[in-house]
Amino acid sequence: MAKATTYIAVTGHRDLRPEDLPEIKVKVKEKLIQITRDKDLGTFRLLSGMAEGADQLVVEIAREIGIPSTAVLTAQNQTMELPKGLDRHILPVHNPSENEENYFEALGNHLLAEARHILVLWDGVYNGKRGGTSAVVKWALEGDYKLNLHHLVVPRSINPYPLASLLPKSLAFTQEKFHRIPFTVHFSWVEVALPLVKKETFFKKIWNPIGRKLGSQVFLSFVLPMLLVLSTLALGTFGFLQILPNLDFHNALFMAVNLITFNNSVIENSAVPIALNLARYMGLITALSAFTIALYFALGQERRRLKLIFWQRFYPHQYVVVLGAGEKSLTLVKDLCSCRKKVVVVSPEENQPFTSEIQGTGAIWVKGSTHAASLLKKIYHQKAGEIYLLDEDDTNNVRTTLELDRISGNIPKRQRWFVHLQNSSLKTLLYSHLESSSRDRMHIFDICENTARRLQLFFPFDRFYQSPNAEQAMVVIVGFGKLGKEIALNALRLGHFPGNKHLKVRVFCHNATAAREEFLNSYPVFNTHPKAHHLQELIADLWEKESLEFYDLPQEDAARLSGKSPLFAEILQTKNTVSLYICLENDLNSGAYLSLLLPKLNRYKQQENCNLQVFCYYKFPNKTEEKNTEYRLNQLAPEVPVRCFGNLLEECTASAIRDRALDALPRQIAYWYMQGYGDRSLEIDRVWQESSEQEKESNRHAADHLWVKLRSVWREIDWKFHPETFEPLLDPDIVAFHEKRLSQAEHRRWCAELLLQGFRPLQDEPGVMEAWEQWEAYWYKQGGKKILKAEKLHLDLRPFDALDEREQQKDLDQIRTIPKMLQAIIRS
Repeated sequence: MAKATTYIAVTGHRDLRPEDLPEIKVKVKEKLIQITRDKDLGTFRLLSGMAEGADQLVVEIAREIGIPSTAVLTAQNQTMELPKGLDRHILPVHNPSENEENYFEALGNHLLAEARHILVLWDGVYNGKRGGTSAVVKWALEGDYKLNLHHLVVPRSINPYPLASLLPKSLAFTQEKFHRIPFTVHFSWVEVALPLVKKETFFKKIWNPIGRKLGSQVFLSFVLPMLLVLSTLALGTFGFLQILPNLDFHNALFMAVNLITFNNSVIENSAVPIALNLARYMGLITALSAFTIALYFALGQERRRLKLIFWQRFYPHQYVVVLGAGEKSLTLVKDLCSCRKKVVVVSPEENQPFTSEIQGTGAIWVKGSTHAASLLKKIYHQKAGEIYLLDEDDTNNVRTTLELDRISGNIPKRQRWFVHLQNSSLKTLLYSHLESSSRDRMHIFDICENTARRLQLFFPFDRFYQSPNAEQAMVVIVGFGKLGKEIALNALRLGHFPGNKHLKVRVFCHNATAAREEFLNSYPVFNTHPKAHHLQELIADLWEKESLEFYDLPQEDAARLSGKSPLFAEILQTKNTVSLYICLENDLNSGAYLSLLLPKLNRYKQQENCNLQVFCYYKFPNKTEEKNTEYRLNQLAPEVPVRCFGNLLEECTASAIRDRALDALPRQIAYWYMQGYGDRSLEIDRVWQESSEQEKESNRHAADHLWVKLRSVWREIDWKFHPETFEPLLDPDIVAFHEKRLSQAEHRRWCAELLLQGFRPLQDEPGVMEAWEQWEAYWYKQGGKKILKAEKLHLDLRPFDALDEREQQKDLDQIRTIPKMLQAIIRS
């Protein structure tokens, strides 16, 4: 019996750079060997459109290995000369010379339909070209094709700066692990198993909408009783006419009516027709349903209480409480209900715009104060497996958490609290006021912070490893709402690079003067007023004078598109890696504003050969609409990668909120610090649980900057990494060479973090102790450090070379531990 053939398809760019071909050949050969390992090569076949570039290159490599190949051609080019031994398959497509895109579209669909594996040699940019490489990827992601997509990240002549667009889909954050290095690496593979969403069965497609209709209140309270009444009348009339032939139709009908009231339900005739028996039972069911409906409406608000009792008694593991109503809560509730969770939502306002939608999901909505102990007890908070605190006001979430802490005496250990807080001071306050048992079950998160961190993780602004001649990372933010501020702060925390590289943040917003003043009030370290001597020196070492600039957002199209505008002047240049974030509060306005800019951005990128990436805030919870918007934007600028981000369906789902993968590396940093300078007997989970919220935040910032450090030496370690886990194979000599400058960068990052928190150098503090030695002795004596840190003073806010050797050693130890931490978080 002949063995089935496994097809491997290929699609990719024609304009691969000649200097990259040796590296590409090595990577493709490794991948083909991996796919066919331990199998008969005769059972595989490569499908290729035989275009110049990627198609022909992969065929050449496959033939070297011994994999048979087939050229997929059209009737018009079927006579093209092929290498000896290559089969032909002719697609029924005509006139490709007049409309070549028809051929490419048919070719792409054929490859996806036949292949179990597809190799994509792609720069990661969705350029909107019909039938192009990005179009094939789009069809693969959106279709029901069952195959493995292998994306080789490659530069091309018109775009030397590729993007690993599929990274977020390939990195399933489970068990606090990564599958690979989470940023774009030239000539690396990104693996995606398709389809991404399991296709619904035919039965579910038919039953799900019917089930929803049958379960609706209108059906149960009106349609169903009417159907029962009509069925009773029809069957009863027919049955009475059968046993009483002399009875006229009208009398039979009214006798059937009496079946509903049980007056004619007892029949002495022994030979009762089936129809009449059915009518008698239908009458019984109709009467019972009428009684049930009457009881349902008579119970009123008691129905909700009975439902709560039933849920918490019989579904304790599925019982979930959401405190606070709004756009985020609605998205979360829809997600939870789709997973068949039993959800109760509490909010203080009955006229919330989303209240009716929340009730429509099947969740129970309860009006009342989210931090009232009596109400929390009424909704059986102690029985819930998960409690989400998502009020739009941080203070309400803090008060509710404190109330939960006070009244939660005998709640199960499995219960978890997820508290949304944006104010860092309130995070510290909350953590310090909770019992240890409550701290263990609580996870504080900030959707804007998570969004900014994930963006920087997958699509970093410090792309010097792609552009070694670039001098500075330009972060351009249009719109300065909550998300825009978080992106700016993230850049100011992380923008400290080894070597002669710099950061600039330009903010464009309405009323820039007021926005700047508000920001400086919160972060006065950027205020240009004279400061104490040591603080001035430290700020000059961390940020340049023009690191943060504010500009008014142009209102007219002519001003927006002017080449003299600060939005274009001195930004789109080869010396910069540019990340443009459109963060207007209204996501449709973001798309409209960006649509105007993209054609000019595309021309500038081509002319200046600039490393440019564009990100558009799009929070509307509709993935199809978001994808269509992203494709339309990419069509306006085919050479500029445009990504939509911030969709609530990604940020406000239960899995995204529960996701601890972003804390995988921070936990490792906390653990290894404890191994070197604390209690070595503690397990990693206990170390993290006993860390304060401020320590957790500091470890998160250090973890995010670890990727910055790794990117800064990526070219110097000659792109060496494990081919499957992507764990860097760091040469000890190379690491030793970079240790000092990486340690200095880590110390500068740490200083920036403390200054943004409002700390000041201890050296500038006037007081009774004039000599530095006295301050130093006070710092190291028991309790001294804690007192001074409470006053926002720190001994080590000074240049790295001025630190004591033991403090320098802490930074050096963190650098030396990088390989161990990566081994722990990157899954083999």
